[in-house]
Amino acid sequence: METLKKYKWLIIIILICIIKIIFTSVQDINANISLLYDDTLIVKQANSIISGNWLGEYNCLTLVKGAFAPLFIAFLNIIQVPFLIGQEIMYDISIIFLTLVLSKKIENKKILVIISIILLFNPIMYCSELIRVYRDGIYVSLIVFLIALTIGLFLNRKEKIKKIVLYQIGLGFALSAIYLCREDFIWIIPYLIGTVIITICYILRDKELSNKIKRVNTYFIPICIFTISILTVMSINYKYYGVFQLNQYWGKEFKEAYGALTRIKVEEKRKVPITREALSIAYRISPTFAELKDYLEGEEGKKWAMCGDGDSVEIQGGWIHWAIIRAVESKGYYKDAKTANEFYRRVSDEINKACDEGVVDAYPKRVSNTGRFDVEDIINTFKKSVDTIKYQSKYYLVKIKGTPPRTIKENDEKIVKTFQNVTNQNVISGDTYKGTENKIKVNVLNNILKTYQKINPILFLVSIFISIIYIINNFIKKDKKEFVWILLGLWGIYYSRIFIITFTNITMYTEAINISYLAPTYVIQLLISMLTILLLLKNIGTKIIKN
Repeated sequence: METLKKYKWLIIIILICIIKIIFTSVQDINANISLLYDDTLIVKQANSIISGNWLGEYNCLTLVKGAFAPLFIAFLNIIQVPFLIGQEIMYDISIIFLTLVLSKKIENKKILVIISIILLFNPIMYCSELIRVYRDGIYVSLIVFLIALTIGLFLNRKEKIKKIVLYQIGLGFALSAIYLCREDFIWIIPYLIGTVIITICYILRDKELSNKIKRVNTYFIPICIFTISILTVMSINYKYYGVFQLNQYWGKEFKEAYGALTRIKVEEKRKVPITREALSIAYRISPTFAELKDYLEGEEGKKWAMCGDGDSVEIQGGWIHWAIIRAVESKGYYKDAKTANEFYRRVSDEINKACDEGVVDAYPKRVSNTGRFDVEDIINTFKKSVDTIKYQSKYYLVKIKGTPPRTIKENDEKIVKTFQNVTNQNVISGDTYKGTENKIKVNVLNNILKTYQKINPILFLVSIFISIIYIINNFIKKDKKEFVWILLGLWGIYYSRIFIITFTNITMYTEAINISYLAPTYVIQLLISMLTILLLLKNIGTKIIKN
């Protein structure tokens, strides 16, 4: 009975999670069956895993994205949990875990419940853009777990080694899942390095703390788990496809070929890493790459040029990768992974040789699947990131609505059925929200969204102001409080994501600033706002008591 009373606040949060799931369960999946490189690819791979065939028969898309999302979807299918509900449960668990971690620092349980409610009802997790069968909703939960685990390691650094080890094991699995879910791992590296350094510094400087070296050495645990996880997936890929790689798109061979193409010095065009002029030169200096000319300069190449805000001539950065991959496939080089890699290796060797010998004007050698950029791009990213923050904080273009009526083409019936079978729920309907009960639930969800849209921009501005004062005040003092490091870390990881998305938008991908890519920032920003408001209230309360 006493235990029940102690965790009454946690039981309340779990009940609120159940209520939220009842309301959000009204939603059907927004099945984007036309997105062959995204939703349809993930569903097909999940279906293959369920069938015991790993990621399916090899083609040009088999090894272009991480394996975690299809694995997670397959797991939900096996335990017979509908995908959207499973995604919601995963998010709810991550928030509950974060709340438990914060309870070590926030003693007032009512405040913890309020923070949990605000994070749980974050409209991003049930908005139209994230009720797809894709990885972005899953990714949000993984980032929350990462933040909770790193904060937990910091706050529990004085606890018994066994407890620290459990946190480190969790961190290892979280990092593995994040890396295997999305390839843009770079944005969390500064946060990881910062949190590890700060925690280790606190451990080493604590004169009363015992087993300091053991505590520091526990950081080898997540490194080991991460390494084993990645090597395991690479080994499975080798078994099925003959290449010891996680991802061909991010693999050495493709990056060498793409890097070689971006070496060719021509007149630069905004958001076009490889111009038509550069392609023409590449055809001339690389007999292997010249095999792709008919595809890239033909009707298919023109279709790729129509993507984004292209001018119907140049293929922009967000699509040139896929155009090249499809062109290589059209020539039969994707009959197996080794053949495809060998093709890219020949392309890079031929172009790099011509560049090194001065046959064409060229930039220094590089291995990358991103375009070239300069200092001006970095400066512009800092400037434009303000607009990205406004877009995010105002919940701009976030919508909660039913799946629109659509006619299923005869050729699409098979893939629609696969979507339904894999996800264990309806994905296509004439009107998702018909019926009085459903409309009431959707109206509630829409009213919640409107509330966030109205209040969040104000809270965000207040949180910026409070954070600046609090951080400056703490750095003036010699003895910095723990809370300042937590706040700095959250601001750091928030802006890191904002920056990388804005940078991608400026340098190559017109559609990079969207709700799906920014999804993790919504929960991070809400957490920052809640913690800073708490600081303000605590400070006001202290002054009242003193007076």
